[in-house]
Amino acid sequence: MLNVPYNSSMPFGKRGLKREDILYYVACVAILAVSALAFFYVGHTTNTQTYEQLVRRVQSVATVLEPAEMSQLTLSEADLDNPVYILLKKKITALKDANKDLRFAYLMAMRNGRVYFMLDSEDPSSEDYSPPGQEYVEASPALINGWNPNVPFVLEIYADRWGNWISALAPVVNASGTTVALIGFDQNADTHRLVFYLQSGLVLLATIALLSLVSMLYVFNKREQDLVKMKEDFVAVASHELRSPLASLRWSLSTLRLDTSLRPEMRDTLNDIYLRICSLIDLTSTFLLTTSADHGLMRRADFKPVNVARVLRSAIADGLSLGKAKNITIQSDIGPDTSAMVMGDAEKLRLVFDNLLSNAVKYSPPGSVVSISYVDDQTSRMFQVHNRGISISKTDLDSIFKGFRGTNAEESGAMGTGFGLYISKKIVDFHRGTITCNSSEANGTTFTVTLPANV
Repeated sequence: MLNVPYNSSMPFGKRGLKREDILYYVACVAILAVSALAFFYVGHTTNTQTYEQLVRRVQSVATVLEPAEMSQLTLSEADLDNPVYILLKKKITALKDANKDLRFAYLMAMRNGRVYFMLDSEDPSSEDYSPPGQEYVEASPALINGWNPNVPFVLEIYADRWGNWISALAPVVNASGTTVALIGFDQNADTHRLVFYLQSGLVLLATIALLSLVSMLYVFNKREQDLVKMKEDFVAVASHELRSPLASLRWSLSTLRLDTSLRPEMRDTLNDIYLRICSLIDLTSTFLLTTSADHGLMRRADFKPVNVARVLRSAIADGLSLGKAKNITIQSDIGPDTSAMVMGDAEKLRLVFDNLLSNAVKYSPPGSVVSISYVDDQTSRMFQVHNRGISISKTDLDSIFKGFRGTNAEESGAMGTGFGLYISKKIVDFHRGTITCNSSEANGTTFTVTLPANV
């Protein structure tokens, strides 16, 4: 039984602070920083827009009011019958009704440093009504001091007996430049706060969503790394647990085969078992390599300079015995001095060429020729393995590099599972190269492997 240790109490494994951890923390800090700026921007923008709109409106009204009419008001109950008062009250009330966001509109005057109402937009029956001459005892220093500059100003959120307000006031100035009255518009501060809270809530939701998304991606990435580590551990343990006893058995059988006292039938049986054990070792190695390829466990960290021409010549030398068994000649234009350097894994590249040569011999008719050629264009290394065997059908070509989809070449008497080509493509892809196949009845079958000169 395979035993792959895994500490479930440490969900992310024994790791130090890695690049992805730093990126995660930086992303979180960046999101929080942007959110803080967004909160500030929302608050500043909401206040600025509200204040500017109020000021523009109140100032536009102040410019059309007649200062001479203000001087006809006495700030007493006598004003109630004054036609000027009645006309101004109608105008102010109409302005307030036309601007639905306003709660109050009014005129104020100052006498002896105190602020009094001249008139307001409320009906006399309303409890919020202020009769002419009523002192505004809650007048703040900002309101009193705002009387002098002769420019519109805003009273930011404040409270009085009527509620919480944002007020914009503009002076009504006579010909001599004296402020004779202030016209004011009041907007409910609670409504203003509600708008701010809603906008801030959207910013908060966006912040939570972004932080959640980044955290989910971070956790998923960590989990994926854990799974990859478990797969690596499994493949490593499986490699040892499966191949070690088989290798020991092969060594024992090879020793027994040397025993000269064995009867011929016993020697034939041992030879058959030996060959089957060797085949099983090869199959196990292929399975483990397939598992590594499928789960992305092959790594480029161990890449070294490799002369692929030398690797291919070695594969050709070992493949000559296969060719002799079928009277097949293997020809190559790759000489002993040919150099085809790439960065890669020599052992895995050797497996690619072993597979291609083995298939070329397997599917070639007796007495034919398998040819190997090499083309160097400075930027890539291209190798071709060509045989004159039966062609591969279009249907098989479309799936020839997929596992368990080997060709069934009945005419050659050979059958394959497709694992060899599947692994070969994985290895070539791993080296950032390409492997292709062209086949026709007229020209035979050619496999082309192209590797970048600099990986």
